[in-house]
Amino acid sequence: MRYFTLFVPTPLSVYLNLVDRLGANQAAYLMLITPIVALAVSSLFEDDHWSVFSTLGLSLGLSLVITGNLLAQLKPETLVLVYNKLKTAIKK
Repeated sequence: MRYFTLFVPTPLSVYLNLVDRLGANQAAYLMLITPIVALAVSSLFEDDHWSVFSTLGLSLGLSLVITGNLLAQLKPETLVLVYNKLKTAIKK
C-alpha cells in the first residue's frame, strides 16, 4: 500500500496538468501509450523474461487494447462512415 501512496499522485498530477494545458480530448491520447509503458515498467522492475508464446500473446493483446482505445477516441460520425463503407464493400 505504501507504493500506491508514493507513486500514484505523481502520474496523476502530471496527467491532470496535461488535461489543463491541452484539453481533455488531446490528453486522452495518453491512453494509447499507457499499456505499453505499464508492460515495460512491469517487466523491468519484476525481472520478467518473455518467451515466444508470451510475446505472441502480448503482441495480440497490446494490438487489441490500442485498437480499442483508438476506436473509442474516434468521432461517432467517422465510425458510421467507416461502417457504411465496410458494409457496402462486403455486399459486393
